[in-house]
Amino acid sequence: MAAPATEFGAHARANGTYLPAPMSMLLTVRDVAVALRLGRTRTYALLRSGEIPVIRVGRAVRVPRDGLCRWIEEHCTSVDQVSSGNGFGSR
Repeated sequence: MAAPATEFGAHARANGTYLPAPMSMLLTVRDVAVALRLGRTRTYALLRSGEIPVIRVGRAVRVPRDGLCRWIEEHCTSVDQVSSGNGFGSR
């Protein structure tokens, strides 16, 4: 069994999860879905809407690793913001 990945993008198959090779500059839609722990349909919706940057190589859709990391950083919120109004607050 492979050792758990120590950072995003480490190539491993830990606990049934596939992660891309660390030097891959472009990620597949599957890589993005796994990294974000989203389904295929939701991932394609984010890519189609332009929220996550894409590069087309012929018919193939790829996501720049740096672009995905920036998107994640831009969409981070504090615990206070999440807990107020999204159903995560204490009851």
